[in-house]
Amino acid sequence: MQTEVMEDRAGSKEIICRFYANLVHPQEGYYRMETADGEFLGNVDEGELKYELSVLEEHGYRKGHIIGCRGC
Repeated sequence: MQTEVMEDRAGSKEIICRFYANLVHPQEGYYRMETADGEFLGNVDEGELKYELSVLEEHGYRKGHIIGCRGC
């Protein structure tokens, strides 16, 4: 799945989150977090996503796209 890279605002980096389902239990899975330019930021489960995004935003990142988000 391709995502359009957005122009950075004031030096911030856009965060892209993609949901990857568990093969055995597709209702479960994790989010892969990376910047729009491909810098890997980590993997988190659904319960941690909002907290991790808020921490990254405090460090100059900005929320971009959440792909496959369930319940956001």
